[in-house]
Amino acid sequence: MGVDYTSHYGIGFQIKYIDFESENKSSINTEHECLEEYLDEELDSELFSWFKVGEGSYTGEQDEYYVTINSPFESGINGLEYKETILRLGLKGLKLEPIGSFGSIGGLEVS
Repeated sequence: MGVDYTSHYGIGFQIKYIDFESENKSSINTEHECLEEYLDEELDSELFSWFKVGEGSYTGEQDEYYVTINSPFESGINGLEYKETILRLGLKGLKLEPIGSFGSIGGLEVS
């Protein structure tokens, strides 16, 4: 049995995990089976990306989920504040709750 390590990083937010198998899955009304599927299908992939970090695939523990801005410095450092606002609105529209502060995020995904 091997272990793979994948590093992920970006500029954005950690988001609160939503358990799509529980009856109390927030106010999200969706047919998606899991958070990964929800993010893949509903997140605007032209503007944002997502990743998870942790060792949940290996240990069964809950991974942490993050949403990042694609090309955060495309308009220079001065455009980052605007992109943060767009990200916050996008997360709110998807009923995803940011955890912590906006900024540099990342870590290892162990699988």
